This record gives sequence, structure tokens and C-alpha cells, in this order.
Amino acid sequence: MTFAIFFILFLGLFIVVLNILPVAGALSPVIASSISLIIGYMKAWNFLLPIDTLFICVGTVLTFHIAIWGWQALKWVVSVLRGNQSGS
Repeated sequence: MTFAIFFILFLGLFIVVLNILPVAGALSPVIASSISLIIGYMKAWNFLLPIDTLFICVGTVLTFHIAIWGWQALKWVVSVLRGNQSGS
């Protein structure tokens, strides 16, 4: 009975949150043209400054940091679930 009440409340909250979010649509033509212009400039200057390599390096570093933060969050959740009051 308690599970059913919490389940119905969770579904209601989920539906309310979905109704608050705006409806997704296409990008405006101004934003789409500006993105294509920026990409064109990046391709034009890629021979001088390897922008694609820079994006790969930044993406690799961000992935590494996200993995570290995920591991720390997992350790924190496990410590809280085991009953450690300080969470460390």
C-alpha cells in the first residue's frame, strides 16, 4: 500500500515536471546559420591551429574527470548506504 502511494506520487511528480519543460523544436535559422559559420571558420583555421585535436584532448580530460567524480560519488553512496554517518 505504501509502495503504491509513493509510486503514484512519483508518477505525478514526473508528469508535472514533464509538463513544465518547454516543447522541443527546431533551431531558429539565425542560430543554425551562426553554428554553420563557426564550423566553417574552424575548418578554415584547422591547418594552423589543430582545433579538432584540441577538442579531442579536452574531451578526453573531461571524460577522465567525470569518471573520477563518478567513482567518488559511488564510494560516497556506498558509504552512506552502509551506515557511515559522516559519508566519507
